[in-house]
Amino acid sequence: MQEVKGTTNLEPQTFALAGTLILPLGGLHEVFAVIGGLALMYGMAGLLERSSLGELKKTFGLGLLVAIVGGLWAKHVLDAYGFDIKRLLITALVSGVGLYIQSRCYSALSRAKGKEILELGGILLVIGSATFWFYVGFIPLAFGVLLIAYSFWRW
Repeated sequence: MQEVKGTTNLEPQTFALAGTLILPLGGLHEVFAVIGGLALMYGMAGLLERSSLGELKKTFGLGLLVAIVGGLWAKHVLDAYGFDIKRLLITALVSGVGLYIQSRCYSALSRAKGKEILELGGILLVIGSATFWFYVGFIPLAFGVLLIAYSFWRW
């Protein structure tokens, strides 16, 4: 394989790591959510393809899209209405469905590659989403993101 001069060969796990770290900054601005989501999707698509799990790319993309929409909706609810339990419950359910779909893909990838930390990070994301409206959901969400980022970093 010839290497084109002036380009770099970035691995999919690099994009997945960058997306995992940038995506939570979507709480500050929507642009971070879009950039992080695209990087995470590109990285996970490459990792799933390399692991012969290419059929899960669309599933992961759907889960990622639903989770991002739910997260941005939760940001809007918190900014506009404050801590409104009913609205936060609905947004937590929406983003929770997306995170659950993602965690299924993380689980399949971790079993194919023997990376249990990735699966644990996906489970913590779902737990964090389920407990989001109690404010304690931020703790499992943060640990889930850190475990997923650590898993991609050690790939």
